Amino acid sequence: MLRYPEPFKRSNSKYYYFAYRDKTGKQIQRSTGKLTKYEARDSIKEYIDKLYAPDHHLDEISFREYAEPYFTWKTCPRTQRRLNEGKSMGRSHVEKSRRWLEKYVFPDPFAKLSFRSIKRRDILDLRERLLEKVGPNTVNKVIDTVKTIFSEAYFREEIDRDTGHKIGNVNYEKTKPEYYPLRKLGNSSENDRDISQQVMLMICFTSQPILGPVLEKYVL
Repeated sequence: MLRYPEPFKRSNSKYYYFAYRDKTGKQIQRSTGKLTKYEARDSIKEYIDKLYAPDHHLDEISFREYAEPYFTWKTCPRTQRRLNEGKSMGRSHVEKSRRWLEKYVFPDPFAKLSFRSIKRRDILDLRERLLEKVGPNTVNKVIDTVKTIFSEAYFREEIDRDTGHKIGNVNYEKTKPEYYPLRKLGNSSENDRDISQQVMLMICFTSQPILGPVLEKYVL
């Protein structure tokens, strides 16, 4: 049940005002434009009812339509909310998230689903399709982007549940680069040794002078 704020007057105004919190939690004061408390109360009730009325249009729009303003610096609801709250946001991260949406999510059938009808299984199905095309690291980033949109919609009370909640990352083994000690280059074939000498000499000329004796000892 909604609670309606009481009207009050400012010392420098003849109109009644009221204070309320919007869907992001920010406190706002607004004029009713009314001269009597009775009229002001009716105006406040009408405004609050409209503000918190169910967003029936979300039942009809697709995920793509809902997500369209997201991860564009000046229009992204989450970015603007966090900036207004004094929180830091990396522009490069926002731009990368936008590219992931446009490249991997918007072309997928997932984007055509009704936003409010999307279930957790739909996100998991999207993830499976992506795994057939790209690596797990990219898939995790794309799915995190989708989850962020649902998380923000839930925070704004535009949906009744955080659809992406509890969906974890795809597990995968990260490959480590293979390093060879300098001594190993000295045991290689003569041709490989010549190539390694040229490479090491190039490094020597662009590095600290102390590397010269080291390269001479182990390679040359």
